[in-house]
Amino acid sequence: GHSLGGYTALAVAGAEINFDHLQEVCDSNFIYLNTSLLLQCQALELPRETYRFRDPRVNSVLLVNPVNSSIFGPEGLAAVTVPGMGIAGSHDPPTPAVFEQFRTFPWYTTENRSLALIEGQAHIDFSALDAGLSHLLSTLPGLTLAEPEVIDRYLNALGLAFVGRYVARRPEYGLYLRSGYDSYLSQGEPFRLFMVNAGAEVEQQLINPLDELLQPLELPDGEPGELGEPGESEE
Repeated sequence: GHSLGGYTALAVAGAEINFDHLQEVCDSNFIYLNTSLLLQCQALELPRETYRFRDPRVNSVLLVNPVNSSIFGPEGLAAVTVPGMGIAGSHDPPTPAVFEQFRTFPWYTTENRSLALIEGQAHIDFSALDAGLSHLLSTLPGLTLAEPEVIDRYLNALGLAFVGRYVARRPEYGLYLRSGYDSYLSQGEPFRLFMVNAGAEVEQQLINPLDELLQPLELPDGEPGELGEPGESEE
């Protein structure tokens, strides 16, 4: 789920709205620092009852710039028990990484969870949305965004690894969800990818050095992926 879709993904994974926490945040001056609260605080108009949208078919959640901090709070996010990965952008005004992804990562209690940060990612591709807006942003001093191709490459690599590990249930894909693989993907790039992991499975994998285990993985259609060392083949 992306942005507000991240809320939806978490809801069907078991997260529950915490009205008391949301009310406290929305009544504070904190709302002026986090623009996503303009959406989250609207949930206070709902009847105060327990909303459960858990779908047992959901076995993992992949979140990109998710809206999740205040509407769920620590207690609501602790109800998520499936593996999850959150991806944040360093230049994301609608869902600031500090408030919406970094702050909430410790609130998840699921055994396997990861958090990635893409430098220069700004929530959406402004150049595809509005060429005029893209030109305006390019005139702002000190603001440089990553090329969409770079962001897509990071997202595709992480998405393939996550789906391969938790949807296709192939344990070998877990190697590419480890912190350290971000350095490999970022080689030679001015905008880097950073990743941290937590959980029992990750701790077990750390026994072996990552650079000794990386092998190329294949995309579902059989085409070589970008997950391993270039020029190598899997035999």
